[in-house]
Amino acid sequence: MGVVGILNSSVPFSLLAFSTLRLEAGFTSLINATTPIFAAVVGWVWFGARLGGANIGGLCVALVGVAVLSWDRMEFKEGGAGWAVVAALLAALSYGVSANLSKRWLTGLNPRMVAAGNMALAGISMAPLGVIYWPEVPPSATTWACALALAVVCTAGAYLLFFRLLEDAGALGATSVTFLIPVFAVIWGVWLLDERLDARLIVGMAVTLLGTALAIGLIGGGRGKKQSVGP
Repeated sequence: MGVVGILNSSVPFSLLAFSTLRLEAGFTSLINATTPIFAAVVGWVWFGARLGGANIGGLCVALVGVAVLSWDRMEFKEGGAGWAVVAALLAALSYGVSANLSKRWLTGLNPRMVAAGNMALAGISMAPLGVIYWPEVPPSATTWACALALAVVCTAGAYLLFFRLLEDAGALGATSVTFLIPVFAVIWGVWLLDERLDARLIVGMAVTLLGTALAIGLIGGGRGKKQSVGP
C-alpha cells in the first residue's frame, strides 16, 4: 500500500504542482487526461494485458493530440515550459502504474481502508519535503483553508470513490474518469483564471480525448477488448 500511496499521490501531486508553475490549469489537465493511455500501456507491458489494433491506433492518435498541444512548449532552456510538460506526462504515467498495482494488489480490501492508508502513507512520505521547503512567511488562514479543502474534499473524498470504482471497473475503467477533468479545468481556467481558450487547445483536446477513448476501447473497434486491457 505504501508503494501505491507514493505512486498515486506523492509523486503525481508533486509533479503536477511543478507543472502548474509553468502551464495553465486547463493545459495541465489535458496532459493528465492521458492517464488511461499509460494505464493501458503499463497493463500491456507489465501485466500481459492485450491491446488490439484499434487500441494501438488510439494510442497513436492520442500522442498526436499531445504533440499538437505541446509542440511549441517543449523549450528546455531557462524560462521554458518543456520540463513542466514532461513532469505532467510523468504524473500521468505514475497514475497509470498505481492504478494497475492497485487493481492487482488491493482488490477486495475495504475502499475506505485503502483510501485512508493511501493518504496516510503519502503524507508521511511528503513530510520531510514539507519541512525542508516550509515557507519563510507563515501561510495565511485562507491558504490553510484551501489546503484543507483540497485534502478532504478533492483528495480524500475523491479517493473513496476512486478505489470503489477501481474494484468494480478495473484500472482502465477507473482512470477513464480523467476524461471529465479537462472539461471542468478548462471552464474554471477560462472563467476564474483568465486563461486563453484558442482553436489549437480545442483541437488538441478533441484529438487527445478521442485517441484515449479508442486506446482503452470506449469507442471504435477496440470496444470488444475493453475488458482485456488492464490487469
